[in-house]
Amino acid sequence: MKRQGYIRKAEGGVDLETFAELARTHTSLRGSAGTETINPFTKERQIILPRQTRASVVAGDRVSGRIEHAASWPGELDVFGDNREVLGVAREVADALGADLVEGNRPSAGPKELERTLEGLDAVDWASLKTPSGAPANGIPVLIRAAVSRSKAAREDAEAELNGEFLQASSASPAAVALLPFLVLLLGKNVPDREVLAGLVACFLRDNEAADVERHVEEAFPLIAPFLRSEHPDLRADVVGALDAFPAAAKPYAEALAAARRAEKRRPQPELPARPTSDGVQHLALGIAVVLFALVLHLTGARPPLFKLAVAAVGAGILIVWFVTRQRRPGGRR
Repeated sequence: MKRQGYIRKAEGGVDLETFAELARTHTSLRGSAGTETINPFTKERQIILPRQTRASVVAGDRVSGRIEHAASWPGELDVFGDNREVLGVAREVADALGADLVEGNRPSAGPKELERTLEGLDAVDWASLKTPSGAPANGIPVLIRAAVSRSKAAREDAEAELNGEFLQASSASPAAVALLPFLVLLLGKNVPDREVLAGLVACFLRDNEAADVERHVEEAFPLIAPFLRSEHPDLRADVVGALDAFPAAAKPYAEALAAARRAEKRRPQPELPARPTSDGVQHLALGIAVVLFALVLHLTGARPPLFKLAVAAVGAGILIVWFVTRQRRPGGRR
């Protein structure tokens, strides 16, 4: 489907909770269905409703387009459709959200503008700087230019290398400090995959010494704070970490921070295996001891044979009871 426009709101961005309500109630929108799952503690079936970041635009039984959260521009909605009829519904959505519908594509940063933005990148002595792994950073200029190129394949390769180098553990390094101002400048432009840049900026602010990066906070925070509304939990967490590192500068974003923390609490947790209770441990130990005792009797040739079989059966029975009760315990795997 072709992008027909986007919905934006000057102050505060689009409220995605209000959009989620519209996706459920608007006659021309169809939101995402819930996912049926098993509660790992009660073992009861439940429906988990997703964060409504996308809604299909329907006309009768036909899907004519979609309105979805813009990953690179959090707080905005992208409008897609095969033709312009989707814009009528998009305009209704924009009015309900107190936002504006802008037709067409966002103006993109061209090659010349990007080169002006990256002026000074090659003047840095990258070979003398170390990345978090301790390797020289002389390949950074090539990676940064590839990360904002028009080639999707080149961007993905560069992003994978940058993430692998800087985001596997702590990003703290001289190379990260030197790279940060260029990433902030790029984040202010309409470049592809802005969410990747936002994640790097957030981690660099969070992980490096405050004295080394503090001068970039004033410019960076307005650019990364909208990603507190990102649909990607890891990115939201990185931005929360960056803002928490500079509490005084983060005060204007207190409400968005609180909303991001609430979203994290509502996030479904993975099912965990059961932890044996003290009774369970005792049953397991007793069962193993009885089985071992039966094995000793067998190896020493003790008589009578029926006694040995009885001891082995008792031990096996204890182990079976332990296994069955563990499976039924809330939190245990099925």
